[in-house]
Amino acid sequence: MGSEWGKIKEKYNLTDNEMFKYFNVPALDDAVGTGKTIQFSHNPGDYPGSFLAQEWVYLQKKYNYKSLEQKGDVWIAE
Repeated sequence: MGSEWGKIKEKYNLTDNEMFKYFNVPALDDAVGTGKTIQFSHNPGDYPGSFLAQEWVYLQKKYNYKSLEQKGDVWIAE
């Protein structure tokens, strides 16, 4: 979503948590539901409190992902 995040958040008067719930969660659910490989461009563990870290926690809690394996310049959820 990049630079649009702030614009959408402001336009609809949403909190960061609401933005995560309305935009990140459906994208993650769709990716898992369609069997896509979940990969991160950065290690979520290096960014505590970030949306990246929240995505990883969500995947662990809802879909029982257990670990991240670095393959080249990405981290693959397993």
